[in-house]
Amino acid sequence: MAPYIGIDHQLPPVPVRPVAPTTLEGPAYPPPGNDGPFARERHAWTGLHAAAVRALGQGSMVVFA
Repeated sequence: MAPYIGIDHQLPPVPVRPVAPTTLEGPAYPPPGNDGPFARERHAWTGLHAAAVRALGQGSMVVFA
């Protein structure tokens, strides 16, 4: 899969180190761009995450199937 998305599997990219301490409640830094091959998927997962956080805040049970 890596060659199809432009990643050299022999020399993968180095992860970016956070510039400040992170928490689960805080936003990721730096925020991902809206371009690239996975922009639509990132948008969908961001929406699902926001819905799950709201539901759990209300005491609901969330089941991902």
